[in-house]
Amino acid sequence: MSEYCGGQEPLSKTIIMKKTHILLIAGFMMASCEKQEKWLDVKSNKSDVVPTTLQDYRALLDNDQTLNESEPALGFIGSDNYYITDAVYTSLSGAYLRNSYTWSKEIYEGGIGFDWRASYQHVGIANVVLDGLKKIDKAQNTSEYNSIKGDALFIRAKAFFNLASQFAKQYDKETADTDLGIVLKMTSAVQEKVSRSTVLQTYQQIIDDLLEAESILPSIAVYKTRASKSAARGLLAKVYLSIGDYVRALKYSNAVLEQDNVLIDFNNLNAALAFPFPTFAAGNPEVVYHCIMTGVTISTNSRMLVPDFLYQMYDTDDLRKTLFFNTSIPSQIKFKGYYTGENSAIFCGIALNEMYLISAECEARNGNKDASLQHLNKLLNKRYRTGSFTALSAADAKQALAIVLRERRKEIPFNGISRWIDLRRLNKERDFAVELSRTVRGTVYSIPPNDPRYIYPIPPEEIRVTGIQQNIR
Repeated sequence: MSEYCGGQEPLSKTIIMKKTHILLIAGFMMASCEKQEKWLDVKSNKSDVVPTTLQDYRALLDNDQTLNESEPALGFIGSDNYYITDAVYTSLSGAYLRNSYTWSKEIYEGGIGFDWRASYQHVGIANVVLDGLKKIDKAQNTSEYNSIKGDALFIRAKAFFNLASQFAKQYDKETADTDLGIVLKMTSAVQEKVSRSTVLQTYQQIIDDLLEAESILPSIAVYKTRASKSAARGLLAKVYLSIGDYVRALKYSNAVLEQDNVLIDFNNLNAALAFPFPTFAAGNPEVVYHCIMTGVTISTNSRMLVPDFLYQMYDTDDLRKTLFFNTSIPSQIKFKGYYTGENSAIFCGIALNEMYLISAECEARNGNKDASLQHLNKLLNKRYRTGSFTALSAADAKQALAIVLRERRKEIPFNGISRWIDLRRLNKERDFAVELSRTVRGTVYSIPPNDPRYIYPIPPEEIRVTGIQQNIR
């Protein structure tokens, strides 16, 4: 199936050519659709070059097309911010997409599990770098060594988090030490025996990687396709939010905002444009770390429609209503507010607007309604028509939380798998749990809160090869 294997021209060509000095090992450069065992293997012929220097390892991590353009899509497909017509559903070329769209128990039907393999490809590249760095004298160039190591740790943590958000149970502190997590592949050795960790071990490893990365990464990255301290802190905020640690999530979202808190004034954008937001080349000041989801046919702008209830959540003076949505055909509302500034390249990275939302939510959950709304109002003041915004207020922290979560839904509706992560965590709370439903060719499909189908099945081929335990759907 080609939906996941396609993609746009690599960022390094469309934006700025980062200096890549070696031909990477053939396996590292392959498309994300190939098997993990193949690309982790040793060099296969004399034309392959084994990385041995800092320059080599930096080149591995600067492989934009692999590491910044292949973020997971299953959670996006399963979320509720869009729908497709019956005609589009019928035209999907593989059972994988159709089954994922209707939350079927079996989704692969002999197809390839792209999300699983692409994420472990990221893990594998990171592990090659981390293993290789152990053989290099750090004193040669300490700052570059630390930057490369921090970037690799960040990439591995991000991949583990994406995997955990789709292939493991939602974190529950009561059961996390027994619930099945993901495979924590920690070395580049092909022969390493693999098994599934617990959810607790999974998130502890993600956090450990990010804390180490944050301690050694540069404050500002040369390119936003590389990690920085702010990127690591931003991902820590997202991870801590997802597991309900609101004190630490607040700590790291605030840390990001202490370094950079510039927001785009939506009054300065042109809603008449097909895609009003700056492209990566032009530079979006809110973006801390840039990565995208591309090549997923189901999510291209021409096929994906916005449900009316989501569109109607926006006030008339809310500029997001005209900047986010194309209403040229009222019955077929389409999203155009991609933070990538282009069609179907769905932003999956870390941005300042989400940091404001995380700070606002955590303050509310920690009982500080005034601080919560202060963060939210600062964000919304840049989203409404000049002079039209009235600062929001709340009677108590509970009401403030409801307001924040509503605005979170409106601010980042098409940011990677963020909505999927929110559905999983908020379904644990009675006040915010929702049942999703879709009608396809006259049949209604639904998924209730906390359903086992919120955990995707591991690709059968992976089960066959490794013998790890399958998720129960």
